[in-house]
Amino acid sequence: MKYKGAKRSVLVHKLLRSYASQYDNYYDLLCGGANAFLNVADAYKGRRVMNDYYPYLIAYFERLMVGWNEPFSDNIEFVKTRINAKSNSENFNELREKFAPPFISEKEHTKIKKAVLNGTISNYGYDAATIGWATHALTAFGTYLGIYPKNKRGEDYYSQTSNVAIREGFKLFELQPKIFNLDYQNVPIAKNSLIYCDIPYSSSANYTGIGKFDYERFYKWCIRIALTKPSCKLLISEYYMPENYFTPILVENTGDKNRTYFGNKRKQEVNDCVWEVNLDYVKSKINFV
Repeated sequence: MKYKGAKRSVLVHKLLRSYASQYDNYYDLLCGGANAFLNVADAYKGRRVMNDYYPYLIAYFERLMVGWNEPFSDNIEFVKTRINAKSNSENFNELREKFAPPFISEKEHTKIKKAVLNGTISNYGYDAATIGWATHALTAFGTYLGIYPKNKRGEDYYSQTSNVAIREGFKLFELQPKIFNLDYQNVPIAKNSLIYCDIPYSSSANYTGIGKFDYERFYKWCIRIALTKPSCKLLISEYYMPENYFTPILVENTGDKNRTYFGNKRKQEVNDCVWEVNLDYVKSKINFV
């Protein structure tokens, strides 16, 4: 049971991969659980960049990419043969000993989350990568400060979750991305890049403990990027963006009545929307920036 990054669909991943023939580099500036990055970045032959503002999550990915207890670089064939084996429960037992993040009980998981929320986590001696593991990856839905992964019978899913972590870590090791822990506006962006931003839904709660996402600031930054980096393409995942300034290029309708898309004076039920800046309209309203 591991349900990481379900916010983005296969169609979004296909769309992002489709631009690899036009752009050299791939930037995921609000990577979160890295679901999109892990499914898209290998299509790009230039720079692969992932960034997130949450420092514990970035520390988690940086350690995961190297190998948690032992370096992947010293164990490449050992890892490959076990990850790719058809029957791999025993193989993953061997892998977990070397490369899995630590086991954390439900009680300890709750303690870490509470300490992060009340600002006392530094009192407990956890390293940043382990905090990122507990507060994001080791959760039932791969969500920040999510519930502990277990089923209705109370059986935990540490083994399954750590198996996913090992796979993701080794894929990051193969991709060798550049990883940043910056405000998305401060990440240096090369020419000829596809830039992807999977922002928090404006209709959803903000991430507790990280702060409120400034949508107006984000909209203006998007427009500046579109105007000042003509060799790049910026795509945004969100249900709502300001009409006219942004144009939807992918709208996936799944009949989910709890998710509604507003744009271009129409309304429909959707699962995913991907937008780009409408440069023609922006240039006619340049004072917006």
